[in-house]
Amino acid sequence: MSKLSIAAVIGLGLVGLIAVIVGAVQIIAVQTRAAAPATAAPAPLPAGAGSSPAGVALTPGSMLIRDIVRSVMPAVVSILLLIPSGIVVMSRDRPADHQRWATATISSIVTYWLT
Repeated sequence: MSKLSIAAVIGLGLVGLIAVIVGAVQIIAVQTRAAAPATAAPAPLPAGAGSSPAGVALTPGSMLIRDIVRSVMPAVVSILLLIPSGIVVMSRDRPADHQRWATATISSIVTYWLT
């Protein structure tokens, strides 16, 4: 690979990593800001009262943790794919097919986070 293509892949990987980190921070900030305080959560109705049976109510803390995990998973998966893809692109002993697939993976991740 030429020096220009290596620089392009490194630049693309850095942009992807920055986009993933910024996206994850924004998601976590929105999720924590939108969390309701524990006193604002409605208490579950006793069994037989009202039109529906009693259920297990999730506390705002457990709902917040679940939402944060769900929202951070794309960032975790993206980072886990960016690292080996960057290594494959940078290594000179890999076949050209592997380098093309790794470059396509990096560009797909960057596209996902920039849209």
